[in-house]
This record gives sequence, structure tokens and C-alpha cells, in this order.
Amino acid sequence: MRYPLLFLLLVTALVTGGCVSGPQKAVVITTQPTPLPSVPATTATPSDRDPIIGAWDNGMVFYGNGTVGSDGFTTWRANRDEKNSYFVIRDEPSTVDRSRNVTSSEWIFVPGSDCIYRRGFPTLVRRLKE
Repeated sequence: MRYPLLFLLLVTALVTGGCVSGPQKAVVITTQPTPLPSVPATTATPSDRDPIIGAWDNGMVFYGNGTVGSDGFTTWRANRDEKNSYFVIRDEPSTVDRSRNVTSSEWIFVPGSDCIYRRGFPTLVRRLKE
């Protein structure tokens, strides 16, 4: 009976001996925020209503009336579920029968860089200077 009690007393002294120490030193960890893509600053957007309106260096031109380009088949509209997100819809009638060929893509406007990009593609497209 003496040895287990002595063993328990020794283990308790060792465990509590490590818990009592001198003054603790604080460690400060600083983090750097992730930088945005390197894009030169440009002028403000030409529209107060929708920042996507204007000409872009990939050849797309978004007009205030909801059309894209001058082909008559492509339109755009704002995505109501996500800020700075726009759907571009191409609705072209078939030349063979009465069917339609409809395609769409989502374009995201990046306010800090005045650029757009197609969702799923990493390439930023800059606004053309007027």
C-alpha cells in the first residue's frame, strides 16, 4: 500500500511541477492579406447604373439597353442573386428549322480593378479607355 501511494505522490509532483513556471512571454503572429491581381488602375466606370456597360478589350461592348455588340442576338442582364454578376445570353434562330440556339455565360465585374472575367476562367478583361 505504501508504494502505490508514493508512486501517486511522485507522479502528482512531476505533473504539477511542469505547470508552475515563470512569467509567460506573449507571441504575436502577424499575417499579410492576400494581394489582389496586379491590374493597373483605370478611370471610373461610365455608368452609375451597371458598371459592366462599356467596351472591353476582348471585343465585347455592353450597352445600356441590355444588348451586347451589334449582332442583334446577344443580350445581358444582371444576376439578382449575386452582386457584380451578369448573364450574357446569345439567342440565335437556326437557319435550318424553327429551333433556336441559346447559349449563356456569367461575367463577373471586379470593382477594385475595373475588369471583368468569365466565371470559371482566370483571365481578367480590362475596360477600353474612351
